[in-house]
Amino acid sequence: MTTKKAEDFFYEHAGHSFDPKRETPEQGRRRGARQLAEAEQWAKDEGYDFVWRDDDDPLLGDVPEDEVSGAFWVAMEDEQGDIVQSLGSVLEGHDERANRRYRRVVEAELALEEMVSRGLRPMQKVEDDLAFINLHRARSGQRPLDPVASGWEPRDIEVEARRLRGQNPRRIS
Repeated sequence: MTTKKAEDFFYEHAGHSFDPKRETPEQGRRRGARQLAEAEQWAKDEGYDFVWRDDDDPLLGDVPEDEVSGAFWVAMEDEQGDIVQSLGSVLEGHDERANRRYRRVVEAELALEEMVSRGLRPMQKVEDDLAFINLHRARSGQRPLDPVASGWEPRDIEVEARRLRGQNPRRIS
């Protein structure tokens, strides 16, 4: 379970995308934030470390050199110290707070890549909850819930699934 604070952080600081056939831009942004928060927590729970080193040969592209305070290579290492994901040419500017936020986003993105490479699916619980809700709705003669058309967010789906299971919907961390 991710925390609202982590989701809010990624909502504010990470890039996002959306599938216009399935979700609104806002829903896509929320989904992405939740996935990154879930991946970040997963990496912590699984004991992964992120090691940052200077990148001696970064690709600057069209970024002016005077806007770059450092170029780094980051590795995601498992508990045995084996590199499972990495990224080079991570450029930082002159704002230390912004750099710390950017590093957190990069680490969560690497964790998300590792989850996917291991066949794990972020948001699996939300998908399972939605399937449960729609099964319940079908049994009671209702149409399936379309989260996009109804404007439901992942947290709304989780609360409704808890309600239908007879669990306290307010006890969500």
